[in-house]
Amino acid sequence: MFWAFLGLAMAATSPEAVLATARKAVAVDASVQTVRLELVGRGGAGRSREMVVSTRRDPDAQRTHLRFTAPTEVAGTQMVLVDRPNAPDEALLYLPALKKVSTVGGRGRGGSFMGSDFSFEDLELISSLSGASTLISEGAERVVIDLQPGAGSSYSRLRCSFERSTGLLREAELFDAQGAAVKRLVVSEVATVGGRVVPVRSEMANLKNGSSTRMVVLSQRLDAPRSELPDAMFTSAWMESHP
Repeated sequence: MFWAFLGLAMAATSPEAVLATARKAVAVDASVQTVRLELVGRGGAGRSREMVVSTRRDPDAQRTHLRFTAPTEVAGTQMVLVDRPNAPDEALLYLPALKKVSTVGGRGRGGSFMGSDFSFEDLELISSLSGASTLISEGAERVVIDLQPGAGSSYSRLRCSFERSTGLLREAELFDAQGAAVKRLVVSEVATVGGRVVPVRSEMANLKNGSSTRMVVLSQRLDAPRSELPDAMFTSAWMESHP
């Protein structure tokens, strides 16, 4: 699921076990969310964007389709993200003004996601939680792990803090190639939906320029019928034929 982690108690504290628990936390077969991005500049001026996020988990990959609905200047923009555990990920972007789909790859993955403080890569990294891992510390409430995304990433490492009682990612600090912290993610509010603990408010702060972006889940269905999320939805042809 795009930005939701189920509540799973964390017993083992090897880094591999912690990450396995966190990955299970996103194991929702099909979900549909309405999400608002609140962009706040250094001076406090803000803008917002709203989108519908449809996610489906298959044996080979997790597939996400995003459609922006507001404001007018971005409405109709679509994206498809495909997270594959054993193959390269895929990111496709449809811009209605151009009426065509482009592939987001290479340096583009580190670029801003629709003007926000999240990058395309941030969405992939935080949803997949993969890479070489090291246990940093553990306490009664939190377990902290360092992740190294590996070659091709904009980051040298991520320091992730997981809530022991739920398995939920609550904080992440992202470091550049020189080892400096450049971004910080904080999950500030969670809710219980259908017996599951899920984030409903998160914030990514840019530590270099002072801007930040809040991601607020306005509504969600965690067990949407898979018939609402057909294979075709996660293709270039779908985006071009459903502007």
